[in-house]
Amino acid sequence: MSRKFLFVLAFIILIPCIGFAASDVTIELEGRYWFTDLQGKMKVTDSNDMGTDIDLKDDLDIEDEGIPELRLTWYPGKKSKIWVAYGQVGYDGDANVQKTIQFGDVTYPLGTRVTTELDIKYLDVDWAWQFMYIDKGFLKLGTLLGAKVFWVNAP
Repeated sequence: MSRKFLFVLAFIILIPCIGFAASDVTIELEGRYWFTDLQGKMKVTDSNDMGTDIDLKDDLDIEDEGIPELRLTWYPGKKSKIWVAYGQVGYDGDANVQKTIQFGDVTYPLGTRVTTELDIKYLDVDWAWQFMYIDKGFLKLGTLLGAKVFWVNAP
């Protein structure tokens, strides 16, 4: 079985167990699965600024992949919450290019087999402080401080 299938299956089973409704919950654990539609072009140039526009789907045959995400939220007080989310996705492609591609200092002639790997990981850390808390939380106003970090590896 694939890792993604096991991840989705685990959250289908665990979410009803974790998702009890209580007003004094201080920690929440969420699992999310993002269905994606990858669209993008890239260009890597050499020292003479020469390069070819490359469409990730059409030229490199990269397929759409879903992104599993895990989020932990902590409520240290009535007006504050801190959450951390992590997700990762791996895109792979294997194609015989249909045009000559200049990629940096390397030229791939028409028909050359090109394999592609693209691994993306991200971390999201945020803190919200709602200084205005009206009618038992019906309206909340406040500040949000956060940081998002992405790691991209294309070996």
